[in-house]
Amino acid sequence: MSEDRVSFISITAATPGNRWCEIDVEPGTALLYGPGVEHTATVQPGLAYTFVSFRLQALEEAADRLHLELIPPAKGLAKALAPTPGVRSLTAILGIGGNQGTSIESALDDRLDTVYAAVAALTTEPPRRVVGAGARIDSRHIVHVCIEYSNAIERIPTLSEMCLVAHVSERRLRQAFTDTFDAPPLRYFRHRSLAHARRILVNRGESDRTVSEVASDLGFHNFGRFAHGYQSTYGELPSATLKASR
Repeated sequence: MSEDRVSFISITAATPGNRWCEIDVEPGTALLYGPGVEHTATVQPGLAYTFVSFRLQALEEAADRLHLELIPPAKGLAKALAPTPGVRSLTAILGIGGNQGTSIESALDDRLDTVYAAVAALTTEPPRRVVGAGARIDSRHIVHVCIEYSNAIERIPTLSEMCLVAHVSERRLRQAFTDTFDAPPLRYFRHRSLAHARRILVNRGESDRTVSEVASDLGFHNFGRFAHGYQSTYGELPSATLKASR
């Protein structure tokens, strides 16, 4: 799998002996692959699946445009998903019956936003199983604990807070985020919070907070740094986004 692509695979029919990425598959098995994951499979007669692949950057851009929550799929890891309504919905959108695969850039043009929204929702679901090297599985667990903590406090956690909740040293914490997202923890959370701030400012009906209040609530204590990071990411100042939303 390319270093910058994400894949979703849903098994629609299977017989004993079929395995995908070290997992014995059965009808309803679904996998979400992060960038750089090596696809390995043992394919026996009777296997049918639905498969879609697309650029991670395209998914991130769509999530921002559609104001969706997105946890970028872990680099180098695949996760098996429970057969939730979201998994079944995406499988139905892509079509059932016979082996098929598609690249999101070249097909499904009339359903791109629906597919993007469905995949973005799947990235936030906890895995039924994570597939990959042991060290990286441990890293993913550390990252998941920190993200859950950030969601609970609704702001960017400090390094000391993350070390406490994950029960690891700062060095191990940094390594976990580098393994998973190829970025240190605070950079990851700043990027995530900037996206959250933009959703709030674009949809001003959700809140009457000022730009500085939004920044402070999300854990940005230096307003100038927040405005600079926002402008660098989205090409405009946060005040301009708020003004346009009015």
